[in-house]
Amino acid sequence: MNKEKFLQGRVAIVTGGTSGIGKAVALALAEVGANVAIGSRSAEQSSCQTEIEAKGVKALAMTLDVSSTDSVETFCNNVFKTFGQVDILVNAAGITYLHKICEHPDQDWYRVIDVNLNGIYRTIKFCLPGMIERKWGRIINIASTAASVGNPNV
Repeated sequence: MNKEKFLQGRVAIVTGGTSGIGKAVALALAEVGANVAIGSRSAEQSSCQTEIEAKGVKALAMTLDVSSTDSVETFCNNVFKTFGQVDILVNAAGITYLHKICEHPDQDWYRVIDVNLNGIYRTIKFCLPGMIERKWGRIINIASTAASVGNPNV
């Protein structure tokens, strides 16, 4: 195996894969040979898919709302149908709202928790069984620095 393509034959999912860290991770995985499925709510899916495929791997780009169990299940089932398995799951989807805590609407808080926390649970729930069965898998959860670094405006 080519050391530069050490993930050749592996399949990766990247949530939030059309922008920011998610996109950078998706492109990096493709660079080292992984086939990559990106899920995102953004409209830039096809251009990101093209960028990934330009690395010489297969790609799948679909709409994904990690706050919806149905959306996650549909997305994962399409990845399984297209690639047969998932070896690497990168949870990079995330949102934030900048409100002072005393003025933070409950609905915004619930939405952040549903995307940033429950979304991770949902994707792991659908991807982990195959990893356990094959005795190989990697799950990477990317989070904001907001958990450890204060924001003076909040």
